[in-house]
Amino acid sequence: RVIVMAASSGRVFTLARRCYSAVSSSIPTSSTPQTLYLTHVKWVTGKAQIEKYFSRYGTVRSIDMYFDAQTGLHRGFASLTFDRADSATQALQQRPHVIDGERVDLELYIPLHSKTKIFTTNTDRRQKQVKEPA
Repeated sequence: RVIVMAASSGRVFTLARRCYSAVSSSIPTSSTPQTLYLTHVKWVTGKAQIEKYFSRYGTVRSIDMYFDAQTGLHRGFASLTFDRADSATQALQQRPHVIDGERVDLELYIPLHSKTKIFTTNTDRRQKQVKEPA
């Protein structure tokens, strides 16, 4: 859903169209893999418990847990990739999820890809903007 406030110029509408097309093109089909972010994961919870719990919704392709470099414990969130998008949708719809006695929240991952990169060359010290081919 896109909310657009009226403006005298067409810039707002162009921006809304671009945002909508970026989001709608990133919506997966049922056969594509889909990633979810898990938050509020207990520090004692491991990949095996997460995979065992979420395998009831479909085949889990990968689980990534993010660790603190100083303590060596994971930071309380993880990413979970299902083989199919409909498995992720089913997991999102059947909330709440409780793992190791703690409620775990899920968020859908929607990638935002930028086609413009800024870089500096050695011959020219000014920054140049270059559009890469799609």
